[in-house]
Amino acid sequence: MIKVGVLGAKGRMGTEVCRAVDGADDMALAAAVDVGDARDALAGVDVVVDFTHPAAVMDNLRWCVEHGRNSVVGTSGFDEQRLAAVRSWLATAPGVRVLVAPNFAIGGSRIGPRRHRDRSRGRPWGGCGRYPRARRTAGRAGGASGGDVRGAW
Repeated sequence: MIKVGVLGAKGRMGTEVCRAVDGADDMALAAAVDVGDARDALAGVDVVVDFTHPAAVMDNLRWCVEHGRNSVVGTSGFDEQRLAAVRSWLATAPGVRVLVAPNFAIGGSRIGPRRHRDRSRGRPWGGCGRYPRARRTAGRAGGASGGDVRGAW
């Protein structure tokens, strides 16, 4: 059983991640943390999923790396400078893994830009249509599984 902690658990995407983890047979929601909550609840988890805000994600991620927590980051706002900082933290934390995937919307990646992204506070580069690599990857995943990617992550 994979123990999952979610940062940004009360947000739109964080709520969906919590729901997905609760519905999975091989995962357990071990911590649901949001603004104002102590991150100490994440100490016993196997992996942390961060769906917070670009202003908060780096501090959260540094905490996770320093505490040996593997992380999946769905928060947008990562540029080369931020990725370099994450790489430097990971260099001192052998065995800790971080996946930064700021666009989890596989369906949206396949069809191009979506209007609701224009209202996203964390939208530094525009809609998901500007992620050609994500569109290609999503297309391959959809094709490999006959179009059903629900179990892909």
